[in-house]
Amino acid sequence: MKQIIKLIARRADYLLHHIAGEDIAAIVLAILIHFLPWYWAMVVADVVTIFFLVGKEIYDSKHPDTQTAELMDIISGLFGVAFIDIVAVIMFAL
Repeated sequence: MKQIIKLIARRADYLLHHIAGEDIAAIVLAILIHFLPWYWAMVVADVVTIFFLVGKEIYDSKHPDTQTAELMDIISGLFGVAFIDIVAVIMFAL
């Protein structure tokens, strides 16, 4: 039973990182779209989001007593960024 609870908690953590990646990318894109062409706004939003995702894992690695740094957290966040990029391309390019 403990293994099942750990698996569910790990999946929930990945989902939260995915949602955080989506949210950061979408908010930054929504702000920058007023100042830049959509493709540059998307690139800047991606860079800012990656900065936050990696920064969070660096923070986690500096605080091992309360946090755990995992590569899968960054990858999950990058999937969220990719989802926003696909939506942006569909909305603005088509």
